[in-house]
Amino acid sequence: MAAPKKGGDTLLQCLTSTSAPPLSPTTSTSSLPSPTSPVRTTVKWAEKRTHSKGVVMVADLENQRKPLISTAVEMKEVQAESLEKVLSRDADEELRKLVGRVGQDAVLRPTPSRSGHPTTALHMAVSEGAGRCLTVLLNPRPMQDILDAPDHDGQTPLLLAVALANPALVRLLLDAGADPNARNENGYTPLHVLAHSLDKGKLPEDDLLKLTDMLLALSGVDLEPHAALTPLATAASKLPQGDGAPRRGGLLAFCRKLVEHGASLHEATGEGTVEEVLQRKRALTSVLMGERHPPPTRPAHSQFLDFILADESGSDLENFLRGKSQNEAKTAVSSRLGKNTVLFTAVDNKNESLVKTLLKYKADPWVMEMTEELPLHRAAAHGHQSIFDQLITRMKGSDRTVNLRIHTVSLMLKMMENWKRDEKPSMDINHAACFSRLLEPDVELDVNQEWRGRTAVHVAAAFNKQEAVSELLQRGAYLGVRPWLVEDRQAPTILTTLRPATLEAAMDGCIKHLPQQPGQAEDEALTNPDYTLLLDYRFLLPPPVQQSKHSPKGISEVEMLMDINRSRYHRHVITHPLVQTLLYAKWRKALPFYLLNLALYFLFVVILTIFVYNLKDLRMMETRATNPNRTITSTDTLEQDTEAKRTTVNILMAILLPLTLYMLVREIFQVIFSRLQYLKNIENYLEWFLIIAVLILCCATLTVDATTHLAAWAMIVAWYEFVLILGRAPPLALYITMLRHVSLNFLKFIFLFGALILAFTISFNIILQNSGDGEDNPEFQDFGSTLPKAIVMATGEFEYSSLSEQFARNSFMFAASAILIFLVFLFLIFLVLMNVMNGLAVTDTKDIMDDAILYSLTSRLELVYLIESLFLQCPPFLKNHLGCVQLLTGSSNSQRLLAKINRTNKKQRLWAGKISEDPSKNNEHNLSPNKLDGNTVECLRNHRLSHLEALEAKEQQRHTNSMVQLEAMLRHVVESNPAILQRVAVVGQ
Repeated sequence: MAAPKKGGDTLLQCLTSTSAPPLSPTTSTSSLPSPTSPVRTTVKWAEKRTHSKGVVMVADLENQRKPLISTAVEMKEVQAESLEKVLSRDADEELRKLVGRVGQDAVLRPTPSRSGHPTTALHMAVSEGAGRCLTVLLNPRPMQDILDAPDHDGQTPLLLAVALANPALVRLLLDAGADPNARNENGYTPLHVLAHSLDKGKLPEDDLLKLTDMLLALSGVDLEPHAALTPLATAASKLPQGDGAPRRGGLLAFCRKLVEHGASLHEATGEGTVEEVLQRKRALTSVLMGERHPPPTRPAHSQFLDFILADESGSDLENFLRGKSQNEAKTAVSSRLGKNTVLFTAVDNKNESLVKTLLKYKADPWVMEMTEELPLHRAAAHGHQSIFDQLITRMKGSDRTVNLRIHTVSLMLKMMENWKRDEKPSMDINHAACFSRLLEPDVELDVNQEWRGRTAVHVAAAFNKQEAVSELLQRGAYLGVRPWLVEDRQAPTILTTLRPATLEAAMDGCIKHLPQQPGQAEDEALTNPDYTLLLDYRFLLPPPVQQSKHSPKGISEVEMLMDINRSRYHRHVITHPLVQTLLYAKWRKALPFYLLNLALYFLFVVILTIFVYNLKDLRMMETRATNPNRTITSTDTLEQDTEAKRTTVNILMAILLPLTLYMLVREIFQVIFSRLQYLKNIENYLEWFLIIAVLILCCATLTVDATTHLAAWAMIVAWYEFVLILGRAPPLALYITMLRHVSLNFLKFIFLFGALILAFTISFNIILQNSGDGEDNPEFQDFGSTLPKAIVMATGEFEYSSLSEQFARNSFMFAASAILIFLVFLFLIFLVLMNVMNGLAVTDTKDIMDDAILYSLTSRLELVYLIESLFLQCPPFLKNHLGCVQLLTGSSNSQRLLAKINRTNKKQRLWAGKISEDPSKNNEHNLSPNKLDGNTVECLRNHRLSHLEALEAKEQQRHTNSMVQLEAMLRHVVESNPAILQRVAVVGQ
């Protein structure tokens, strides 16, 4: 496993090919805090903490039950690069102005660069040796967690100042209250650092010894902190053998000062005690020259850290803590080793007994490390089931739940990136069990939380954990959320990595039995009229957001189903009873609008038909009126008839043009709303042709021939479109689907083999046109007349007698050649291609009939989507009526439905509104009933029965497996201990 300091960098290694963008000012308050947020130790400091670009993280840490919550406020930030420039010049006045402008908190916690590590301004000031600026930063005194905050290497500002041998900065930090016993990740205190610095000899000994005096003058300093060795033992081990060796004076003086203040000479060094080492190195006399004081009392938390570094068991630590006061014990279990708390370290080391002891003495599991990880993240990464459960239990609030909403994605990511290595779960290490524990009712998650462009389902799908994806979808994770650019309709969803079986399993879990009485078993209520199924559609809908004047008031309830329908691998999933129920209910709500559109279009086609007939007659009358040979009497009659016909045409035109305008608006709306899908549908091009043709017929004065031909094409397209619109009705959709599929496959077939028909057309044109004997054959005179004839011949209309006469005019050899060409045409085109086309039509029709339900639901889905989209895109005064077609969204609905499938009244089988999983809150008087037909009800009932049978079979199989395992274990015990069997026999007798 990577070191904890790299945890934040490895979170998305397996998920993204590009780096994650920084959090924007509009980042959801459900997102994780930015990597710059500090470790939170008090309520006061937590309330001051700034979250990246506008969010404050507040925690009830005194209660230590409730997790962090978010409150949006106006925050200011300081970039680390700009602050570093000020500190490098030690410009204290400039720093004061900056603090006055943005506040001390923002300056103390600067925002790091993208490639930099999070750090505090105190660390930066110490590194730059900026004493004046450090004075500004320490006035007023910062909170203790800032004074002792570790950097990415686990160094506190004091440890860093000691390592740099800067007495002035050390004095400032000590006077401000910095902990002189703080330890880095190796367990070194400032005294250890001084011992190593004196040994290396790269820093002035006078400054190092001056720092030693500063530390030893403090009343609470610990003289015996054990890393590998104590500071005295470390210095003694560094002393060279004999006299006159370099650096002997500084180390001897350091040892002497420690002994004078009470440091023990009896600590072990690995080469004996300190006293023995000093005596062997001829330094004991020099060390004992001064006056010795009694050893000071060691702080309890420092002794506790010694136990931790020595890897003592949890029982030893518990015995130590049992004799301490409550405050001492709590301070001890909350202490740190470098950048990690001891609880985090224990979890990372998978030390279950130590974790149990720390939690027993109220170690805070909510303290976050610099990697923005909780101890729970490390337990999730390791998959340690017992530790994971202990932490969750300790993190529960007063309501006996634990709120992990802002940590949902990061926990999933930590779990998933190590789950793939957990191929053979052990008793303790089981990532799947940790995941199941995280989904239990006492844990609150935000399964739709977005963090670094990903959600929990993105994480599970990226690691191909299909079962996890299914569980998350059942709990309301939105299937259609798109990474990074959520508003980009073309960005991919997780459907590309989701197996159809996973989606079906998720839908199975979204159908739940809702007992009407506490403790009521499902098999007891199967025949009850009030038997109720709770249908959960949260995975199909975006999570609810707070509305603003810039956000839309409605969403499409079937858009995700349209994405599923467009996926060739997933489209059959829309036949699932969960989807069928929704589509039927939506269809019933959209039916009035479909019938209105059908009536308007039928009126348009009828008026257009009457119009073109009258327009044709008008154009013919106008042509006869220009005939110079007409008589006077006929002229008067013709003018009267022409005027009457023109009046009729104008009346029909006045009715036709508004209907045409309605069609034009409808097409424009579809182009704007779904341009890409619109351009792929050839039917839309036909509708545009019809609109343009009607406008030309109404507005342009054409000749008789132009009018009749344009009107003829308009009639074909108009009535063809009417058939298609009528076929959108689910009962008729099957036959329209046959028409479309067969026509499309025929076009593909003709495109492929059209070259053969073209070849025979050229051949017939060459051999059957004028042969030079003066007799012309008009049917094969040129290529243009030969092509239609060849196509007609392909259908069986040969007229062989006339063809044989043409063949007989040639010599025997050429006649035989012509007949052979005809026979090849007969075989390839008529016998083979035409029969292949017939077989293709039969096959397509059979396939469509086999998937009749799928095609019917597809048609229903497309129609509902189109009508719902119309309401979403129409002007606001019409958008307010969106509730007429919606069931799951809006202020009066929830994303669930109730199905009472045993009700005899069809209009009382489906209920929408504010649905709750608590039956007592679902009053039918407050819900709206919807019709549900018998076929859909039967589908729901059969599916539920099959699901119950599968669950029962699974339970029986699990029981059988348990018995087999128990039998195998008993057999193994008996075989390994034969005496046991004899004892059992004796007891039985």
